[in-house]
Amino acid sequence: GDDAVKISSRLCVSFAVRGAMCGLDGEPPKVPYRTPQCLQTTPTAAGPTAGDGVEGLVVEEFPLEFEGYVYRHARIAYVKGRPPAPLILVHPNYAGLKQFDVDQAAFLARVGYVGLAVDFYREVPEYTYEDRNPPKGKNKKHHLGAFRLMDELLRTPKFWRRLLGAYLDAANTHPAVRPGLAGAIGYCFGGQCCLEQVRAGHNLQAIVTFHGLLQSRPFVNLGQKNQRRMTSEEFVGEVDGAKNNY
Repeated sequence: GDDAVKISSRLCVSFAVRGAMCGLDGEPPKVPYRTPQCLQTTPTAAGPTAGDGVEGLVVEEFPLEFEGYVYRHARIAYVKGRPPAPLILVHPNYAGLKQFDVDQAAFLARVGYVGLAVDFYREVPEYTYEDRNPPKGKNKKHHLGAFRLMDELLRTPKFWRRLLGAYLDAANTHPAVRPGLAGAIGYCFGGQCCLEQVRAGHNLQAIVTFHGLLQSRPFVNLGQKNQRRMTSEEFVGEVDGAKNNY
């Protein structure tokens, strides 16, 4: 009908504007992602013989034991020799924590913060840490495994919020962090994590969500052709929702 034509026209205009403003998507890169040299750690700063006067970028393992599971892959980045600095949580996208997210934490450390790249996926045989950034040709397993783990968090919002809060609390005890001053950033699912922290009332002074959905409803028929998001009514009926505490 007329409404469908209007919607279609708006979509065409939207894509045309996007292409004019941002440019169209290019070809995928021919080489795998690599950490830029400026975000690589300073070996002398992290080494066992480093003195108090040595400054440099340090990226440390930041394992978190939470409700019977150890999340092993989180990393905290800071510059040794600086006074304690505000914390920025880096929430990954649907794929889970990867080297790219650790590098974002390192960038934030370089510019004056402490960056914490958060790991919120349990490793399972169907989706290991190595599957998060798969080689060419392994995308099917990657996408299905990642979306299943993301959907688990979407279906357990109370657990999800507690996990995010546990990272914030643990990071505030790190000597490089100035306790009580924190923000969060995230892309797509990571943006949803930022918004869930706000809804939970976590002590954050700022968030930046890139392309983060404003709702956190799980999927129906995940991995099938008729995959979709839950409706609001289905969410209320099927999910043990968490109360907002702005």
